[in-house]
Amino acid sequence: MPPSAGCYDQLVNGSFSDGLSAWRQGKNPLLPGSTIDPVLTAPFAAALGTRVQNLNSFSSIRQTVALPFVYDRVFISFWAYTWAESLAGSDRQQFVILGPGDVVWATPWQVLENEQAWRQHMFELTGAPGSTIDVYFAAINDGAGGRTALYIDE
Repeated sequence: MPPSAGCYDQLVNGSFSDGLSAWRQGKNPLLPGSTIDPVLTAPFAAALGTRVQNLNSFSSIRQTVALPFVYDRVFISFWAYTWAESLAGSDRQQFVILGPGDVVWATPWQVLENEQAWRQHMFELTGAPGSTIDVYFAAINDGAGGRTALYIDE
């Protein structure tokens, strides 16, 4: 889906139409990937975590974005499809904004959900114009209790 009128997409391959190109993968035994199911907009969505293995892992992707000064307000929007075998424990699905040196600037969305449906999320990044940030998504599994996955599109 293209950005709304007056909005400009600053992410490269934010729709994952080219798989995970332009996204850096976290260094972990359980690597993220691209999937065709579930997918919001074909051909691919990002797939983090797993429905197969119950493995202690941080399955993540990130992209560095330089936000121009010319914008008065900056928003980030994404669609998430959450899946969790168990809603107990310390597993989670999350979206984080990182500043220089991987300093956590904000954690606008951190959940453990099993919605199994696409939901749109939108956040205003206060103080963001002119900043360079990393947009970071992760599915975190503690390796006990149940498996957790997160799918991201658009």
